[in-house]
Amino acid sequence: ISPGLYKREQKCLSAALVLSLFLFAAGILFCFFIILPLMFQFFISALPEGVRLMPDMTRSLDFIIRMLLLFGLSFQVPLICLMLVRIG
Repeated sequence: ISPGLYKREQKCLSAALVLSLFLFAAGILFCFFIILPLMFQFFISALPEGVRLMPDMTRSLDFIIRMLLLFGLSFQVPLICLMLVRIG
């Protein structure tokens, strides 16, 4: 779509793309290094006495991937708000 845009629009679009990638990566890193360890510590501490934790690898990976994607997408909210304000 680049040939159909003015130079100003191309700059805005490229800046939005870079910002979008940065925010998505920041959301994934925030979830992976801060949220997931806290969640797993809570899950382990919430087990009743005498119950062993036996996580299923498929469900664990599915949960982790969904959390990473949700946090990556939720970190896009500032960019979406900025775009909506600019549109009016």
